[in-house]
Parts: sequence; structure tokens; C-alpha cells
Amino acid sequence: MTEISNLITKSVADNFIPRILKEFIELTNSKQMDKETFINLVRVKYSYENQILQYFNKCEKTKITSIEATVDKFGIELCAFIIFNISLMEKLNSNSMRDCFIQMFEKGIFTAVASYYIAKQANLRSPWKAYLAGLYSNISYFFLYMYYTDDLEHIMSIEMNSISRMNYEWEKFGMTHSDISWLILGKTGIPEDIRGPVKNHHLKRSQVSCDNENIKEICASVYLGSMLTTVFYENFSLAIEFKNEIQEHLNIEVTELDNLISTILYEFKIKLNLLDVYDFTIPGYFSIIEIFQDKLSTVENELEKISSELNKEKKQRLKFQKVLESYNKKLVGIAIKDPLTGIYNRRYLTERLNDEFIKAKKYNSSFVVITGDIDHFKNINDTYGHGYGDEVLVKIVELMQSTIRKADLLARVGGEEFVILCNQSNDYDGILIAEKVRKTIEKTTFTYDRNTIVPVTMSFGVANFSKNISSVQELLELSDNRLYLAKKNGRNRVVYSDSTNEALM
Repeated sequence: MTEISNLITKSVADNFIPRILKEFIELTNSKQMDKETFINLVRVKYSYENQILQYFNKCEKTKITSIEATVDKFGIELCAFIIFNISLMEKLNSNSMRDCFIQMFEKGIFTAVASYYIAKQANLRSPWKAYLAGLYSNISYFFLYMYYTDDLEHIMSIEMNSISRMNYEWEKFGMTHSDISWLILGKTGIPEDIRGPVKNHHLKRSQVSCDNENIKEICASVYLGSMLTTVFYENFSLAIEFKNEIQEHLNIEVTELDNLISTILYEFKIKLNLLDVYDFTIPGYFSIIEIFQDKLSTVENELEKISSELNKEKKQRLKFQKVLESYNKKLVGIAIKDPLTGIYNRRYLTERLNDEFIKAKKYNSSFVVITGDIDHFKNINDTYGHGYGDEVLVKIVELMQSTIRKADLLARVGGEEFVILCNQSNDYDGILIAEKVRKTIEKTTFTYDRNTIVPVTMSFGVANFSKNISSVQELLELSDNRLYLAKKNGRNRVVYSDSTNEALM
């Protein structure tokens, strides 16, 4: 670690970070960057005007002849992105390991674009900083090529995922490529709100040690951008995990997420096209497209066969689709719903409890399980018949559903036993919900044959997830034990502790 730190002097770092990048950051942070300043920077000081015009004209039907018109049409930010991309491409083209680096460069562009649009979706003040952090997150590999060529060739020659690669880097260098990139950027004076996200681009927001909330938010955007890069380039099976994390971070619907991913892919292709790169890979993306195309081809062949046999292609396809949808809905209902009351059954509850348990362990969150049982239900069945007992069950469910929160899940797990799963709740929330349900049922009049009033009440046991609980089964047993205490001590009450004194009624 000390060896690499000593090697990265300012003069070495300047070989990898263009001066225009540092100056652009300084001028923008000091709010001195305007159209005139940018044009002077591009035209006079660093002579990028012709390159910018050339790249933009590749994608425009009408030829743009001046940098002023380009800035007016595309804005300073996008023009700056092109300069940053060009500077990296120039470094790549001067490298004898270009073929090894080309996908690394491609990944850098993808991470930059993804980080930028995720930061924009999150309404961050400076999404361009997320772009830069994503773009330069792997700049360390140019340094390793210069000073540790054999080790870098080994890293590039074997197939590794991101975790394996970082483990190898840590064993070999005492630090990962993220740390090396962070050191290089620091030697050239790049500020921490760009360096920090570079160093932490493989860490979740909750894992980042930083008191500056703005930097933590940029770190989160670059982490998600890097994760999406991993999904498309290394492991498409992480797509579900990425979807859950980004939806939780941005609080967006599935359709919004689809639009965001489409925008990222489109803008990524444009950025590479502007750099004369057309043969990009995105292996995960194209492999999944290939799978869907194969399946689509199979389906189309089957449809053509049906069409030729029945000579009613359109009508049959529509009919088949409607019937299939109908059966699917029925099958789903049979699999996860209680046939009498229409609420979820024990099987589905178990799946949801396992999901909540894993999430609570992972994110240090909480949830509550409330177990409820109808008091003296056997007497109701024996006295008034099972038909009336079923009516009581249905009415109880209606009362409970109208009382609990929309986000809570209600399931029937036995004859007269129910479980309420309250996610994102604590002990106090669970007690309030259980007591509210108990009072609602207590105040409701149940009658048999319009004249006979049937007393119906329920007892409840409340258990809150904590770090001490090792399994879903243990949590359910805790809730059941407290339900037993409620029954034992007079029924029609809520017990929320193993002490019989702590109950509500």
C-alpha cells in the first residue's frame, strides 16, 4: 500500500487526469462557469473546439459550424462530458493494451451515464459530479498498466467478477482499484465530492463513512450506476437486487424505472457513437435480449402452426390469451388465497414473512407479527352450526381488513386463527393496530336469525422482530405464546409481553 502511495506523485497523476477536467470543476464549483468562459476554455486554452464539432456532427443531419451553436443546442454540461470522454479515449488509443482496455473504457462510459441519470432522478444539485465519478472510477488501471504491467495483464486475462477482482487487488496491492483511483484524483486536486464517490463506488450508501450528506447521495448514485454496469456486463442475475435497491433509493414505480433504464441505454449508445465506438458489448444486456428473441421465435412458430390449422389466427390468439389470463388468475388465487374468506393463506404468509425477515436483518429495519384467535369459536359452531360459523369468519375478516392499514397483510392460518403482518412497524404500532381491531370486533353486533345476539370477541398476541430473534418460526412462536397468555387471562385482550401484567383490554 505504501509503495503505491509513494509512486502516485502529482506528476504521475497528471498523466492520467487532463488539466481541463480540474479547471472545469474549479470554475463550476466557484460558479464562474458560463457560456463565454466555457467557450474560451474549449477554443483558446485547450483547443477542443474542432473535436467537439466533429463528434456532434456525426449525429446531426444539419452541420453545426461553431462551438457557440453547439453550446446553445446541447448545453455546457453535455459538451463537457464529450471532452472528458475524448480525453479518456485519447489515453486509451495511446496504450498498447487497447484491446484489453476497450471494454474497461466502455464500462466507464456506461457507469458515468447510469450514475448521471440516477443522480438526476434523485434531484441532486450537481449530477455532473456523479458522471465524472463514474467515468474515472477505474482510472487506476492506466496507472497499474504503467507500473504493474504483469499484474494488470493477469487481472485482464482471467475472467473475474467485480468481487473476485477486488479480492485479488487487495491481496496483491493492499488496496483496491477504487482506492488507487481515489489517490490519483487526490494528487491532482480533484475535490472530495468527486473523489469520495470514486472510492466508494462499490459501497451502499449505508456503508459510506461520511458526514457530508451531498457526498453520500452522489456516492449512492455512483454505487447504483456501478451496480447496473455489473448487471449488464457480468451478472444479469443481480437485476432483481438492483431493481429493489434503486426503487427503495429513488421511491419510483416499475414503469418509471423502465423508462430510466431505457434512457441510460440510449444515452450510453449515443456517447459511444460520438467517440466512433459502434461495436460495444453489454454482454448481459445482449444475452438476455438473445434469450427473449429465441423464446419469441418459438412462440411465433407455434402461433403460425395454430393459424394454419385453424385458419383463425387473430381470433384464436386473442381467445387463447384471455383464457390463459383467466386460468392464471384462478391458479394464483387457489395457490395463495383462503377459499372461504378470500384473504391470504398460510403458504403465502410464510413466503412474505421470510422476505420481511431477510430484509429486516439486512437493513436493520423492523416489522410486527400479530396473531389473533376468535374467542369461544367452537361454542359458536356447536350452538349455531358451522354455516353460521363461516358467516362469522367472513364478517370478522371484513372488520379486520377495514381496520388495519392498507400496507398490512392479513392471512388465515387455521380454522379461527389469523395473522397480521405489519411491515415497517415497531412494538407500539403493533399494539395500537391489534387493540384497534379488538375494539372494532367487540363493538360489532353479531346476530343469529335476526333475533339472537351472539357475543363475538378476539384475543391477540403481538411480537416485534428484534436482532435476538433467529428465525421466522421463533417470531411466530413468540406471538402464539402471547396469544395463549391472552386466552389464559380472560380473552378479549391484547398481550404484547411475556409478562401477563402487560396487556390491553
